[in-house]
Amino acid sequence: MIRGAVLVSGNGTKFQSLLDSIFFGEIPELSLVAVISSDPAAYALTRAKNAQIETVVVEPGMFPNESSYDMAIRNKLKDMDIDFVIVAGFQPGVGRETAKAFRDKIIVPLGTVHLLRAMAKVEVLGTKGPWTIEEVKLHNYNGFGYCAPADVFNEADYVRYDYALDFNTNIHIPTGAFMQSALSLGEVASEHFVIYVPEYQNTLNGIGIGNKATLGIRFKERIDKEYAVDFKYYQSPSADVTEGTPFDIRRNYDYRFVIHKVGEEAELQLSVDVLPYTQYDLYPEFGQ
Repeated sequence: MIRGAVLVSGNGTKFQSLLDSIFFGEIPELSLVAVISSDPAAYALTRAKNAQIETVVVEPGMFPNESSYDMAIRNKLKDMDIDFVIVAGFQPGVGRETAKAFRDKIIVPLGTVHLLRAMAKVEVLGTKGPWTIEEVKLHNYNGFGYCAPADVFNEADYVRYDYALDFNTNIHIPTGAFMQSALSLGEVASEHFVIYVPEYQNTLNGIGIGNKATLGIRFKERIDKEYAVDFKYYQSPSADVTEGTPFDIRRNYDYRFVIHKVGEEAELQLSVDVLPYTQYDLYPEFGQ
């Protein structure tokens, strides 16, 4: 049986849901043995007492700083021989050392899930004619990538709202990542195709390399032919970057291609915006 403890500071509605799940046998391997609160007036303590669970109050104001308070919480958990920790609205939050001590044995809310912190977003938009984009595929991409940086225990650890810290020129590709091809982009609206992918290296010292990532575009008017689109600048974005310069696919960025074609003999008219990540809404169909 796993000995679990809940850290909570408020009303304890999430804690009550956990209690209900245990009561109805939905988590048979978990035994809640303690509730630790930073607030002696927290109603969650009453819920715990009604369930005959031991309660402990550790008030932050009794300690000179955050690290000493974190140590007190950590020592209390160890003294009670706790195997697993559930955080259910705990202020002032779980300290870094406690999170490390219970690595893989703690559920900590990270706040907003910033998907593009781990992935790149690739978009292709048509211009509503004369030709209509029917299908888009990504050729050459990594089969997996890093999910998140190491030692991330809360949102502030990886979202700093600082351009120099959040957006950099380095790519992060795990050892053993393997190349795949022919990944279809999802059509989220008419002539608007989207995919989220791990980082991919297209360049070395600013020069394009073999096995580069490309987009394959098929139009309704010529579905049997695929038109190749490279990951490069089709207009010069700044004085120090020339037209035609290739770029890597990096997380934290949205690569937004706009494609226009007027007929069989006409060349593709292309533009691409490379946009640092801010925030995007994800709809239910994203996970399908």
